Amino acid sequence: MQASTHPWDDAIGTGKRVHAYRFTVPQAKKLCSIGYEAPSPAPTTYKFQLFNCNSGVPVPIPGASTTVPGAFFSPGLQYHILPGSWVLLPGNCYEIHRKVIGPSTAAQRMGRRLDNETTYPITAVPSITILGTDFFNTPSGPHIIDAALPLIEFGTR
Repeated sequence: MQASTHPWDDAIGTGKRVHAYRFTVPQAKKLCSIGYEAPSPAPTTYKFQLFNCNSGVPVPIPGASTTVPGAFFSPGLQYHILPGSWVLLPGNCYEIHRKVIGPSTAAQRMGRRLDNETTYPITAVPSITILGTDFFNTPSGPHIIDAALPLIEFGTR
């Protein structure tokens, strides 16, 4: 998924434990894979999780979580097939998180991001509308909002 028709301005950065973005879909889909590229050296483990954010507060969706060794996503963009499909329904707000699990350095918490994507919503992607982004270490700590789009890709059917 390329976020928009803008030229890619991707970089490695934002050394926060959680990289996330909110989105909606125009029609029902099943999310079946996660695409990501780990920095070098990769952290030990990533957790990818899908949340419902209709209430404004992200609520975990039962069963929509997977843990993957960080080295799986290196080198280059790799896709991890999910053990089951995560259902996406039109009219719902979703938030996808990439979280670094366990001890890590700031360099291991970094990820690819699209720096030119700072105006939301992004509607140029026909399969989703991106509503906003978030980078943080803990939910109660400081957040970096809508400063860049984390490059967390996914496949649907």
